[in-house]
Amino acid sequence: MILAVLLLAVVPAPAAPQVDELELLLDAIRVVETGGEPDGGRDALGDQGRSLGPFQIQRSYWLDSGVPGSWEDCREASYARRVVHAYWRRYAPQAYDRADAQVLARVHNGGPAGARSQRTLAYWAKVEREIVRVRGAHSQPIAERAQARGPDRVAHAPVGVARPRPGTEGMLGR
Repeated sequence: MILAVLLLAVVPAPAAPQVDELELLLDAIRVVETGGEPDGGRDALGDQGRSLGPFQIQRSYWLDSGVPGSWEDCREASYARRVVHAYWRRYAPQAYDRADAQVLARVHNGGPAGARSQRTLAYWAKVEREIVRVRGAHSQPIAERAQARGPDRVAHAPVGVARPRPGTEGMLGR
């Protein structure tokens, strides 16, 4: 009994995700996915009708999230945010706990293995530019801050690789 009490005192509780960072990331993703659409992208359709709402969520993404409701509910920003959070917690829990914007954005764009896919790098560059724009020109890019946090990050492209080659922006078709 005493040993159990001592172990509980020594083992730190899991860190809660940095809510402000995640909300900033979601705002940036919404702008990249549907910026300029009326009503914050509520009626936006993409991928020949396979993606909808402010975060351009596909039916399979919604199903994987496990959030009760219907796919059409993803048109509502608050519901769609819950879907994205659930998807991230399922497929990138460590990145979610660290609020690792690069990994989470790339998983959102490329699916469960999106953080390891070269094709999500241009998407991440767009999201990162939007985050930096919102924070201001003097803000340190998220990738640099994440790199400074240490070596416990999940494997993905190094910071210098996250920039698309000139003239390749927008090649993901989003």
